[in-house]
Amino acid sequence: MRVNGTTLSENAIAVDGTAYVPLRSISECLGANLAVKGKTIEIAIGTPSSNVVVKEQSQAIALKDNPYTNWSKELIVKHIGTVEELIEILNNNIKKYEKSLTDIDRKIGAAGDDQRLIERIEKSATKTKKELQESKDSLLEHKKELEQLKAALATK
Repeated sequence: MRVNGTTLSENAIAVDGTAYVPLRSISECLGANLAVKGKTIEIAIGTPSSNVVVKEQSQAIALKDNPYTNWSKELIVKHIGTVEELIEILNNNIKKYEKSLTDIDRKIGAAGDDQRLIERIEKSATKTKKELQESKDSLLEHKKELEQLKAALATK
């Protein structure tokens, strides 16, 4: 996510057409003050007369269409552990695929003019890029799922 040209380390997600963003990071990046007072989030930019107030309706917005809200606390906690393990595996796979692509680039450079070898290496690269993208897509989905689980757990 980028704010005024600055890339933030935190990610935003979109769920059912609604964007969820790391508000504190965005506020800090914009030079705004952020305060949480009960169920009210206050964002102050400049003078107090220009304050923007975002009211939170007892988590109803975040939990709308959350498939985990009716799960028991124990089941949510167990599933969070499983999803976190999957995220760790996917992160490791992504690192492995990225390293493999670096190695493939080196192999292409070492292949010289051997077109048959280059074609085989490029075929391998195509497969690795596909697996990398699939892992990234799966990682994003599992991160969204983890956020939904944590939101549902917060209501228990």
